Amino acid sequence: LNRASGALLTPQASAVNGPPWDAFQATGTLFRSVVSVFQWDPAAREVTVKPVGLSRFAAYEVRSVDAGLLGFATGAELMDDGVLLLRSPTTAAHLLVLTVIPRMPR
Repeated sequence: LNRASGALLTPQASAVNGPPWDAFQATGTLFRSVVSVFQWDPAAREVTVKPVGLSRFAAYEVRSVDAGLLGFATGAELMDDGVLLLRSPTTAAHLLVLTVIPRMPR
């Protein structure tokens, strides 16, 4: 991440009454972004994360480091609709890798 840019995707964390989830996006190139999502409130069941700065018309592979391939979407779909993440029984963190692919799979 030597030359990456970053963006908060949730409100700023706080020691008191902070958001139930924190999400941060690091973008190193136009072709790949990494989204880190951390659950702080164990009662929170889900969060929708909306990446920023993607190419609206590009196709993206959405991959979870833990769960593997989640699917494919356009940059517009990812930025407008987001990625729904559910509370995990094994971890309080999700790591997503968004990679531009040549075209949307059929």
